[in-house]
Amino acid sequence: MSSSNGTSNSIIAEYKGVNAISGIKSTTCYYGTSSNPTTTGTVSESKCIFTNLNSNTTYYFKQCITTNARNNVCSNKNQLLTAGGVYAYDYTGKEQTLTIPVNGTYKLEIWGAQGGGYNEDTAFGGYGGYSFGNINLKTGEKIYLNIGGQGSYSQLSGYNGGGQGYAGNCQGVNRYGYSGVGATHIATKTGLLSSLENYKDFIIIVSGVGAGAYYDSYTGAFGTGGTTYNTTSGYGKFGKGGEHIGGTCNEGSGGGSGYFGGGASQMSTGAGGSSYIGNSLLTDKEMYCYNCESSTAIDTKTTSTTCTSSTPTANCAKQGNGYAKITILSTSN
Repeated sequence: MSSSNGTSNSIIAEYKGVNAISGIKSTTCYYGTSSNPTTTGTVSESKCIFTNLNSNTTYYFKQCITTNARNNVCSNKNQLLTAGGVYAYDYTGKEQTLTIPVNGTYKLEIWGAQGGGYNEDTAFGGYGGYSFGNINLKTGEKIYLNIGGQGSYSQLSGYNGGGQGYAGNCQGVNRYGYSGVGATHIATKTGLLSSLENYKDFIIIVSGVGAGAYYDSYTGAFGTGGTTYNTTSGYGKFGKGGEHIGGTCNEGSGGGSGYFGGGASQMSTGAGGSSYIGNSLLTDKEMYCYNCESSTAIDTKTTSTTCTSSTPTANCAKQGNGYAKITILSTSN
C-alpha cells in the first residue's frame, strides 16, 4: 500500500453537533498537528475542507461557530484525520490489507486486468472493467484487496482466478491460446475471490476482467479476448475463469475471472468475467466495461465505454494489470 502525494492530499470532514446551534453568524474550521489546531480551512455547507496536507501525517481539527449574540462556541473534542486521503494499490500477486484510519465515507475504485494476447494490434486480451461505489467504514475495520494480474501466454493464468489457456504447434503451425486474467476485488474477509463463494456478504465490490486472445500464425486468424461474461466451452464459475486444458491441435484461450467467471474456448477466444456492485452497503455505484451491454438497475448499473488506458482512469477500461484506489471522502465522529 502507498499513500498518494502532492495535490491529492486533501480531506473533507463533516462536522456535527455544534453546528445545530440556532442563530449562527459564522463558522470557522481549524486544523493542525497539535491538539489545539490554529490553521484555518475552507468551510462549505456542513463540511470543513483541508488541502495541501502532508502524506502519512495525523492532524487534529475543530470547528467553531459565532452566534448572532457574539458567543463563540467550539466543538468539545478534536477529531483525528489521516492526511493523504487516497490509498493506491498496484498488482503485487498477493493480498493487500488496509486498516481503516478514521470513521467516514470512502470511495472505492477498482480496475480489472487485461487478458493475455499476442499484441495490441491484432490479437489482444479483453480489457478489464472499472467499478466504483461509496461505503461507510469505521476506524479499525480491515478490508482486503486482491488486484488482478494480466493474463499471459499459454498455461500461465492470471492471479485471482484467471483461466488457463493452451498454445502449441499443430503440424508446423503455431497457434497461440492465451490465459484469462484474475479479478480485482475488495472484501471484509481475507481470501481470493473463488474462496468467498459461501461468504458473498463479505464481498464489497468486484471488477470483471478480460479473457485471453487467440492467434493462428498460419492463417492469420485471430480473436480479441472477450470482455463480457458468457458460457462457452470450459465453463467459468464463481471467482474463476474457465480453463482450457488442451493439447496439440487443440489450442484455445482461458476465461477471465469475476463474480461470474467467463468460459474458456477451443480454437478461439475466451469470455470475460463479470463485475459486482450488489452489496447493499455501497451507494453511488456503477460499473464500466469495454463495448458491453448497459444497465440502469441500481445493483447492476453498467455503462459501456470504448475508452481504454494503461493508467488507472475513471470510467475507462484497463490495459495491463489491475489497480485499486480508496479515497477518504468525509470523516465523522
